[in-house]
Amino acid sequence: MNGRNCLVTGATRGIGLHTAIGLAERGASVIVHGRTEASAGAAATAVRQHVAGATVHTIAGDLTAMADVDRLANEVVQRFDVLHVLVNNAGLVCTERALTTDGFERQLAVNHLAPFLLTKRLAPLLTASAPARVVNVASHAHNFGRIHFDDLHLEHSWSNPMVGYRQSKLAMVLSTQRWAQELKNTGVTVNTLHPGVVGTDFANSASSRVVRMGWKLMKPFLKSAQSGAKTTLYACCSTKLTDVTGQYFDKQRPRELPERSRDMTTADRLWDVTEALISQALA
Repeated sequence: MNGRNCLVTGATRGIGLHTAIGLAERGASVIVHGRTEASAGAAATAVRQHVAGATVHTIAGDLTAMADVDRLANEVVQRFDVLHVLVNNAGLVCTERALTTDGFERQLAVNHLAPFLLTKRLAPLLTASAPARVVNVASHAHNFGRIHFDDLHLEHSWSNPMVGYRQSKLAMVLSTQRWAQELKNTGVTVNTLHPGVVGTDFANSASSRVVRMGWKLMKPFLKSAQSGAKTTLYACCSTKLTDVTGQYFDKQRPRELPERSRDMTTADRLWDVTEALISQALA
């Protein structure tokens, strides 16, 4: 990865931080994204502590707000001449339904709309820097999701916290395949993956004591964040994947997607709806 410029969203902790460290260890120049300048700066310090002499840049932006995602993308284009890898890693799990300032369900915004917009805005830079890769960190949860086209923000469909998470990760998997089509023959590949069930701290702020206690009991049996980053690093770095696009990986191996996750009719409809939502937010 020497000479390769890589942007990792949600790089302040967990899988994202270990992805940034792994890329730096392989010689890449890493752009670490955090919600704030302070959190991004702390992540950059952590990468340098792990990898002496690492080239690390920081960038900040709130991925719940489409205007800030748009600003962040413009900043990347202005500051960097090349971009070889975009890792859409930032993710969110909500234990209660909540809306963003744009009026979007928060998980849909962070897990799908933000990476979609970031990919769209950075596609010209990636193409100019080709060969390049977009790596979307999804989840096995897509297998159980469905796109609620008649209730995308789950005003009436929120029966449990996983409904929104599954929908958002299915949306990411579907859009990955559509992006692979859009960027065909540009030298930019687009793939997605399941990092494994990783013992993150997402449930610590949950309002439900049962959720917090249950997650605390499960964490010792889950993957470490460092282990969870392995498939992401494989998708970013493996020479075996130079021309591979539109694939889904688990444990560093390609996996066949269920029908609902590769239905291009749904993917096309989702693409149009996504474009409309983002246009609405940026108007």
